[in-house]
Amino acid sequence: MLICRTPHEESSTFLCVTFQVDLCVRDRKQFVRIGSSVSEVLPITHGVPQGATLSPLLFCVYINDPPRVPQASELESFVDDSKIFMSFPIEDIASAKTKMEEDLKLAATWFFENKLLINPEKTKLLLIGTRQMLGKLLEETTITFFGEEITPVTNAKDLELTLDSYLTYDYHIKNVVSSCMAKLCQINRLKDSFDKG
Repeated sequence: MLICRTPHEESSTFLCVTFQVDLCVRDRKQFVRIGSSVSEVLPITHGVPQGATLSPLLFCVYINDPPRVPQASELESFVDDSKIFMSFPIEDIASAKTKMEEDLKLAATWFFENKLLINPEKTKLLLIGTRQMLGKLLEETTITFFGEEITPVTNAKDLELTLDSYLTYDYHIKNVVSSCMAKLCQINRLKDSFDKG
């Protein structure tokens, strides 16, 4: 897919790089070794080669287009994690839901066309607003994605930050304190192993 994408760029600098990229990604093969067993050698038909000097740059080029995909919402990606979000008045929730579902379909189409997998089980819906605003929702708002109803969650982890519907950071603080306590308990168990001299 990367080979197909890069020659369409207009920049002559980019076309010069394309030749090097082409050498790096064409005719690559892979196999799996587990113990003394070795699988059949197969061609790599999509994706980005791992372990090469250019791999991080090629990955950025490979996944660079998704932010342009949604029509009504915004898409942010960090490595292989993507988020689609939008801002709307609470009275426009029905319209926002429809637009979000349409943008999710557009994004899913782009991901499938580019041989990138989506994990619907990791897909979360987080509504953010004041207690008064979210209290105006008469029924539970759901989003349909891959034929599954996604119901809102009270909190969701984004990288290492846990966000909640009211942006109080209570869940985040609780998670950080819990993690710190676990580390302190580990240190406490090891304290007698350290040289006291």
